[in-house]
Amino acid sequence: MEATPAASVFGICYWLVDVRGFQRWSRPLAAYGMNAITVYVLAGLLAKLLSFIKVAGSSGTPVTAARWVFSRL
Repeated sequence: MEATPAASVFGICYWLVDVRGFQRWSRPLAAYGMNAITVYVLAGLLAKLLSFIKVAGSSGTPVTAARWVFSRL
């Protein structure tokens, strides 16, 4: 059975943080993990906000900020 990339990254992070004790670099990730619901809600609010904001598209017609961002990325 082959490990997925996500499982491999998780295993490496586990080994670095819990086994080897390298915890300084993982503090921002721990803060994100403890506030995952807050980040989820803020991401939803940002998506709604980007759908309400109108900007000029490439042809000068108004498009939503979300469509403008996604067409540029």
